[in-house]
Amino acid sequence: MSRQRLLVVMPTRNQAAFIERAIASVVAQLGEADTFVVVDGGSNDGTHEVLQKWQSRITKVMIEPGTSQAEALALGFAIGEAEYACYLNSDDLLLPGAVGKALTVLERGTADAVYSHRVFVDEIDRVTHFWSLPRHNNYLMKRWDYIPQETCFWRYDVMQQAGGVDTTLRFAVDYDLFVRMMQIGTFWRCDDFFGAFRIHPHSKTVQQNESVGKPEVAALQTRYGVNIKAFDMPVGTLLREWIALRSKWMRRERGRLQAEINRVVSAVS
Repeated sequence: MSRQRLLVVMPTRNQAAFIERAIASVVAQLGEADTFVVVDGGSNDGTHEVLQKWQSRITKVMIEPGTSQAEALALGFAIGEAEYACYLNSDDLLLPGAVGKALTVLERGTADAVYSHRVFVDEIDRVTHFWSLPRHNNYLMKRWDYIPQETCFWRYDVMQQAGGVDTTLRFAVDYDLFVRMMQIGTFWRCDDFFGAFRIHPHSKTVQQNESVGKPEVAALQTRYGVNIKAFDMPVGTLLREWIALRSKWMRRERGRLQAEINRVVSAVS
């Protein structure tokens, strides 16, 4: 496969309730120079029927039973080189215009990865709350994992130089990748919303954050020498409080963002 503009990878397993909306949010923004790969880890819930319905709009569907999220991502990113890359979990959404906005920033050449603020939605696509994030700072983001993965786009070559996806990880795949990319590239937080993060009872974030996520992040911080010292603790508290306070001002965006999400949902009716 020749070098493409943007490579989007969607890992999935048993997300039939949400994947059609996720797919619709991607394909509406891609052109002929873009590649969209869906890697299914062995769904048995109706996901394959949805993939069949949208197959003509997806560049490649890979059915790989037993693969983890990290393994699925590695397979997807390996199908061909691109200028830029991102991945979207199959229960999240890209917001309209996100691809164009993100790639415009990357094409300026001043950043190797870009991301935005985060908007949260529930299982029926209702906007629930926000993260209003500060300007990017490597020190803060290596210690407190606030980069919203569903909003992040990056240069494919920088991902490769950083070593790509670590297929041994069970939870902190994005945190690990971003920390390694921060070591060789420049990140930029855009004052916008590129994606929506879905919270629902069966999401990995809800089910595994305490048991798997936090220990894995802590182990990665040790691996990369990210030492959280005593003086960092009040900094982390202030950061959380700053984000919470600023996010209250984001409520004025609720109507606009809900309308954008409704546009995505209407594409699957």
